[in-house]
Amino acid sequence: MKIYSLKNDILKNKHPYFEVDLRNGTNFFNKFIGGSYFKISGNKKYQYDFEINGNNIFLGKGNQCCFVSIENKKANIVWFVYHKYCSVKKNLSENQGTKHMFYHLMKVILENFPDVEYFGLGDDTKITCKGNNIELKYYYFLKYGKLYYQLYFNFNPAFRDGNISKEKYIDNLKIREKIKITKEELLKIYQLYSLTYPTSDNEIRYFLTIFDENIMLVIHFLNKISKEYKVKYCLFFYFLTKHIFINKFHSSGLPQTFILEKNELAISYLNHKISII
Repeated sequence: MKIYSLKNDILKNKHPYFEVDLRNGTNFFNKFIGGSYFKISGNKKYQYDFEINGNNIFLGKGNQCCFVSIENKKANIVWFVYHKYCSVKKNLSENQGTKHMFYHLMKVILENFPDVEYFGLGDDTKITCKGNNIELKYYYFLKYGKLYYQLYFNFNPAFRDGNISKEKYIDNLKIREKIKITKEELLKIYQLYSLTYPTSDNEIRYFLTIFDENIMLVIHFLNKISKEYKVKYCLFFYFLTKHIFINKFHSSGLPQTFILEKNELAISYLNHKISII
């Protein structure tokens, strides 16, 4: 198994621990990461650097892509972050590459901690849009009725957090099927958006042209927005989905944490047909 050092990359790609140390005067980076050497694993297409430090697993881009903490029989995925340089050789693709990294992380966990029975994580999925980190959870829920890890990796909501209600989550699913938005509401949200971000008449003009009547089902509205315009007008698009959710749904009915049992991992893996060998 290949070994290589990442010391030369520290200044180019600041590790999250390093940034915390700069802010708080702590020494996490040198204690846990600095001077370490990392193993390489993967297949012919994608390979990742990884390190196991006690009950902690770090994987990808000098430990910046994935961090897992093992506690009893649970693998807590503290962070799982896409970056094209998470793979050592070939750049990681956003779609299939991200799935490959996820399942390879599961493989590393189970090979080194075979007693793990289930995996847990929080949904902090974001997209970079014109220099801003934008939460995706509102869009995913409105469009699909599921959040990112539910949709792509078959995780299930965990309702152990007292702030999240299973009943309100179920009610939100029912609301989603029939919720509507009007042109007037769209314009009000755009006015609010224009107080925060630079605006363009083309943005609101495009979204208004989608309406073929004064009121539309939100699901129908989102389905009519093309991928091209979702990228071109991403700031307003995601601002809009967030405010639709805030105004029309139960905030305590949106899951924050998710779990996947080990016996469900095989089903999730087969559904995506990802080769991690």
